[in-house]
Amino acid sequence: MIVSVDENKSIKTGAEVVVRTLEAQGVKYVFGVPGAKIDTVFNCLVDSSIQTVVCRHEQNAAFIAGGIGRMTGKAGVAIATSGPGVSNLVTGLATANSEGDPIVALGGAVASKDALKQIHQTMDSVSLLKPVTKSSVAVGAPHAVAEAVNNAFRVAEGGRPGAAFVSLPMDVMMAPAGTPLLTPPTASGPGPASSGALEAAAKLIGEAENPVALLGLLASKPANAEATNRFIEHARLAVVGTFQAAGAIGAHLWTNFGGRVGQIANPPGDRLLDSADLLITIGYDPVEYWPEEWNKGKARKIVHIHVEPASLDVDYCPTVELTGDIAETLRSLSPMVKRPQPAASSARILETISAEREALVKASEARGGLQSIPCGLWENFKKCFSPMSPFAWTWARSTSGLRGIFTASVHGRYLSAMASKRSVLRCPGLSRHRWYARAKR
Repeated sequence: MIVSVDENKSIKTGAEVVVRTLEAQGVKYVFGVPGAKIDTVFNCLVDSSIQTVVCRHEQNAAFIAGGIGRMTGKAGVAIATSGPGVSNLVTGLATANSEGDPIVALGGAVASKDALKQIHQTMDSVSLLKPVTKSSVAVGAPHAVAEAVNNAFRVAEGGRPGAAFVSLPMDVMMAPAGTPLLTPPTASGPGPASSGALEAAAKLIGEAENPVALLGLLASKPANAEATNRFIEHARLAVVGTFQAAGAIGAHLWTNFGGRVGQIANPPGDRLLDSADLLITIGYDPVEYWPEEWNKGKARKIVHIHVEPASLDVDYCPTVELTGDIAETLRSLSPMVKRPQPAASSARILETISAEREALVKASEARGGLQSIPCGLWENFKKCFSPMSPFAWTWARSTSGLRGIFTASVHGRYLSAMASKRSVLRCPGLSRHRWYARAKR
């Protein structure tokens, strides 16, 4: 669907088309640093419904926009001027692309006629950002503005989310708008995996002696997390997750959860992962926990559930791939899986992990003061909301909730060391929810 510019006389320039397109995409905030080559867009933002947040550095803008993308699922927007303004976005965009956070970056550029000249802030920003984004393009004419910006959102939010960059030459932004506004589809996206793949996966899971689920980043998306929880519960599976999957498992499946695996050594979680004769990876990407670390030399079968096919690896070569919408795929797979009881091997390991958790909680309580370990934080959280209110339940099951609890726990040693010096300690990872850890003087 398109809306003709002629039908709305208020749209006069390419910059206005950019801003109106951002509004149509539901953008509420834009983070960036103004500059001469992008000021026409900043000027148009003043008269829009979008709140402009001026940052002290373009890298900050990119990181904040990436965080917005992770928390909401909608691409955050960063904006910078030409030359060093755009180059300062690189680290933030590379991180978002690696971590799977949707972000659209808009960068100013010199006028098209000057692109090949060695003048102030001339730079081939498109080539610079191609290695760290899913898409990096330049708008070559006013009539291509709406197309380029809308497609950037589709690329950033589609499949495995990531970064998209659009270069906006100064002359194109100032030129008369010769293009219609585009209204993106109201409903789109892939369906579940093919029926043949679903049947093959269900057969493998049903026949396995000790299947274990490994959750990745995309399992923590709200829609996927709900379907993942129901699938884990129905199939009676033991489960571990990467650090990017924080929040994917609800509190009611705490006894199924072996913990985080990946960046920080977690022997109980790795022990559970190592015991599996079949791995079911959900929304997992190798960058989260490289396969060589946990699957080297193992000839076990893998069921890969993702929006994209796996990147084949010597240590990660799935037996069955369920490619499609993760939530829809899990909803279709669940009734096909028949497992009357949990695997005995996983159950024994999970019982050991549960006993170790209880011991940690008791040891933490015996010390008094700050509860700085994950189990202690979690126990205190449950006590504050017992029975848990809808808000607490939703927050606890959310990506932000459990990520906040476990992020704070990573800093536990530091917090414990500081407890004797401060009466109130602000917990890293929890600050955005205004949670504070209190310690005795």
